[in-house]
Amino acid sequence: MPRAVSSWHSRNELTDKIGRGMYAVAAYEKIKRITVPLDNNHMLFVSTDNTSTKAGDYGKTAGMGKIMSIVDFVNSNK
Repeated sequence: MPRAVSSWHSRNELTDKIGRGMYAVAAYEKIKRITVPLDNNHMLFVSTDNTSTKAGDYGKTAGMGKIMSIVDFVNSNK
């Protein structure tokens, strides 16, 4: 996880040019790793199964809409 934190610090240096990062996905044979910055001191780190063998499933992130709706809900209730 320290590498994920370091990567977000690097992305934040580009915020003026590309905007604020919303989430990042890393896909491996067996899992997908999703990181979502919550605020300056917190990050959501999710691992999901990546074993689907259906044609066309590559590139789809399981539940990303649900994950982001939870993040939006939490952020709107601070």
